Amino acid sequence: MAIDGANFLRIGSDVIVNINSYNQWKGYEWIKSFYPDTTFHVIHVADNHIDGVIIALKPGVFMVNPAYPNIKDVMPDKFKNWTYIYPADLTHNLDTKGMTNIDIQLASSRGMDVNVLSLDENTVVTNELAYGVNDILDKNGFDVVTTALNHGEIFAGGIHCSTLDLIRDDEMISYA
Repeated sequence: MAIDGANFLRIGSDVIVNINSYNQWKGYEWIKSFYPDTTFHVIHVADNHIDGVIIALKPGVFMVNPAYPNIKDVMPDKFKNWTYIYPADLTHNLDTKGMTNIDIQLASSRGMDVNVLSLDENTVVTNELAYGVNDILDKNGFDVVTTALNHGEIFAGGIHCSTLDLIRDDEMISYA
């Protein structure tokens, strides 16, 4: 049984969880047993962490890795009417030598740009080199706070993975 916290995307009283293996399924079942009042939605979008694919910026708005243009098709019905914004480019200064073009790598290596942390409904912390992400957030009215995450991609981790905001002082709201 094993699952990473970054496989879970908490949105109020709902949690979208990315499952790709039997071990992750067992880990999900274990985690779910601690939160009986939470609605879990299982999807499959990547090999592991969901936050290299899609991230909730605020109620009603997701940011999505552009390698997943049809992600709305696998999202729970209650979130299909949200706004989905896609950065134009996730290839800032990435060395792609030796990489294949498969979704798993798009979620973990190049997807780290969408792996951001929303501090509140207006403020988002991003990698300073994530030019496409910073641009789309600015165009959509977010206050962008950049930071140097110089070695995060070496370990396939972004800002959300590094902070993993599991506990927040908020209400368990249903955003249906």
